[in-house]
Amino acid sequence: DEPKFADRQKERVRDTFANVGKLLPVPGTEKATRTQLLMIRAGYRSSEAILAMRGVKLLCPIAALAGVYFSGLYRINVFFIPVVAFALGYLLPDMWLTWRVSSRQRKLRRGLPDALDLLVICVEAGLGLDQALLKVSQDMKISHPELSEELQFVNLEMRIGKTRIEALRELARRTGLDDVK
Repeated sequence: DEPKFADRQKERVRDTFANVGKLLPVPGTEKATRTQLLMIRAGYRSSEAILAMRGVKLLCPIAALAGVYFSGLYRINVFFIPVVAFALGYLLPDMWLTWRVSSRQRKLRRGLPDALDLLVICVEAGLGLDQALLKVSQDMKISHPELSEELQFVNLEMRIGKTRIEALRELARRTGLDDVK
């Protein structure tokens, strides 16, 4: 299968932003882990996505200043309008990321009751908890793909050697939902 045109364009944009993000120095560990955790909670797990976010955080304020300059809006107030544009450009990527996190958490919260009901049914039917988690993740693929993906990660973590408790705690950290905790 050849990727669609839109998918190829998204990859090009992501790679461009990631290349810009590589130009920036590596941020402090606290700032990096916070952004990385937000990106994971929003559903973006690849290292290219994190680099692309860094590139967007660099280019968005520059684009906002360029927009103010080329539109002539800076003539209204030479100091205030560019400062507001720069601040808005700086905050816009974080606001978008926060919106994506809350949107994904809402989808996960919406699918959680169905997953728990299906999990109880599978366990009562005689499956072990690990097999039940795998079955639920497979069955939820169409109706709740985000929750299915998270449950597949739990199953993969248990396969590579993490204990069930560690994998479920990691699920709670990845999703950031109190209901999952």
